[in-house]
Amino acid sequence: MRNQLITSTIIASLFALGCSVHRIDIQQGTVFDAEHVTQLKLGITREEVQKILGTPPIADPFHKNRWDYIYTMSQPNKTPEEKQITVFFEKERLIRVLTSIAPAIDATDATNAP
Repeated sequence: MRNQLITSTIIASLFALGCSVHRIDIQQGTVFDAEHVTQLKLGITREEVQKILGTPPIADPFHKNRWDYIYTMSQPNKTPEEKQITVFFEKERLIRVLTSIAPAIDATDATNAP
């Protein structure tokens, strides 16, 4: 009788442990970092930007000279991480970069010009 009670308790404990919720990391968007941003130089072409950052996941048909790249990482029990890069073109050349991970690059900033 005692062995049955111990066996039942062990089986019930193992069953309860198997019912715990598994939480996974959720990664969405284009993965990029500050190194990618430093490779972006004013005056480079759309194709060169695409080689550095990849195909833009958000291509707004109303703003054809603007590409947005967004990356989010959600981990259990942590604040979600979000990064963003927006690049602007004029005459097929990069003229401005806005980003959440490095200083912005703008055509008015002569220190960043090629």
